Amino acid sequence: MMKTLRKPSVWALGLLPILLHFILLGKYAINFPLKDDYRVFVSYLYHYLQSPDKWAALALPENESRPIVMRLSVLAQFFIDGALNFKHLLIFCNVSLVVFLGCISLHFYKKKEFLAISFACLLFLNPLLYEMYFRNDVGTYQLASFSLAIFLFYGATNYQSAPKWLRCLFLLGFMLTPLGSINGFIASSLIILYFFLEKKRMAFVLLVILIFQLYLVLGGDSKSAGILENIMKYNYQLLYAYFLSLGGILVFIQHSFIWPIVAISMIFVIGYVIWKMFYPWKWRLDFEKMVFLFSIASLGLIVILRYNYWITGYPSVLESRYKIYGAFPLLMFFVSVGRRWGKKAYLSTAVCLVLLYAAGFYKGKQQLELLHQEKITEAYNVYHDSYELEFARAFFVNEEKRRYLEEHGFYSFKEADKILKKALREENRLKPIAHQWRVLSEDPGSDGDWAGFPVPMSNFELRGEFPKKKYYFVKFYGEKTCVQFLLPGVKPFWASSQETVRKLSRDFYADAYSGVDFENFEVYGVDDL
Repeated sequence: MMKTLRKPSVWALGLLPILLHFILLGKYAINFPLKDDYRVFVSYLYHYLQSPDKWAALALPENESRPIVMRLSVLAQFFIDGALNFKHLLIFCNVSLVVFLGCISLHFYKKKEFLAISFACLLFLNPLLYEMYFRNDVGTYQLASFSLAIFLFYGATNYQSAPKWLRCLFLLGFMLTPLGSINGFIASSLIILYFFLEKKRMAFVLLVILIFQLYLVLGGDSKSAGILENIMKYNYQLLYAYFLSLGGILVFIQHSFIWPIVAISMIFVIGYVIWKMFYPWKWRLDFEKMVFLFSIASLGLIVILRYNYWITGYPSVLESRYKIYGAFPLLMFFVSVGRRWGKKAYLSTAVCLVLLYAAGFYKGKQQLELLHQEKITEAYNVYHDSYELEFARAFFVNEEKRRYLEEHGFYSFKEADKILKKALREENRLKPIAHQWRVLSEDPGSDGDWAGFPVPMSNFELRGEFPKKKYYFVKFYGEKTCVQFLLPGVKPFWASSQETVRKLSRDFYADAYSGVDFENFEVYGVDDL
């Protein structure tokens, strides 16, 4: 039995991913925005401060929802610090991780299934889920909504024995959850169903709140979700994409030949968990059932809305931010197998999850390094107003917004300029032999429903004998300067120890820049930033 296993080894198995998570957070939490952060935080803060109607600015629709929780998070951080700080905001996002992982841990602790807590840590803290914990836009949106939902499920199942302050938190959480993301409505519906099945009058109170939330979020000028339209458009592709996405945490190598294996495996996993949880059927819900139903229903909604949207084809449902929804069904599969087959099953599962975590750590850390470099170079280019005006307005911030935030002390991109000036010095300069430019025939976002960027993607490639460095950058000159990080060519594992790199390249939207001469450049290699 799980509870008979030796506790020190069980706790060590769970504490290791927690420790490594804090180490990664300490290294990669820096005070720069990334990707959508520019739009949903930097530009939004400018809009909020300029808006005469603060409530209208707070309830502004975004895609299929009104992410009020996300906006309250950034405004709370802004007013506490007196300035926008993305490092502090990211640390605040990770409080959501503590909440939902704490609720899951408390549930299994009460059942004396201690190894299940370690399994949860290995799955939910796998660095393959890096977008959830290391991107502010995802952390204040999807992670916050997921965390609130798990808290509500735990609070509902313990509502009768909970103290008054916890009941107040439960009601507050219920009011906020649908204001985090549209998936919050799934959580609210499950909570109401739970109280109805338990024959509690609280169900009617929560139902009234839910009706008001539906009016608030879906009314007015909010965007239609287009669920039926996408189902009719993609039909069977969505079914395959759904089971593939459920096993997203198992896909740490982007090769399509393993996708059918993952999808078929998840059909078996989901079927087994449903059989163990719901057969024979009883008109009762509990914590495990609600989290399971929420996870599989939320991911179903995400797949319908986001398949072939940002990225084309099946990779669109394998993004890091979606992998968390398949983690709990996998956890319940392993726990159910352990409950049925005992100690040997638990030990086998522990070995498998440790190996999965190790692979995820290797792959996730690579992605975090790329995000780290992207944050710094994007901020540098914004600071130097390198982006073409319309592109800056749509995806970053233009000079007007940047100057306003800097002059009022609300946020400055200058630190990125200092970091790269320190790194891109003459002693770190490299000498390429040749270079080439080519416009890519396949822009990864051009065929998606979102329609991608308004400019084509280009590839910049350098050839030479470059010393092996941790980071490579190219600095373009002209009326304005622009910096991009470069990636070394992929080598087979038996050649990875070579001391030189012969190829550096990068795909990026060169036409999005203004006043930059892309034939006038210098290349640098550094080991530290």
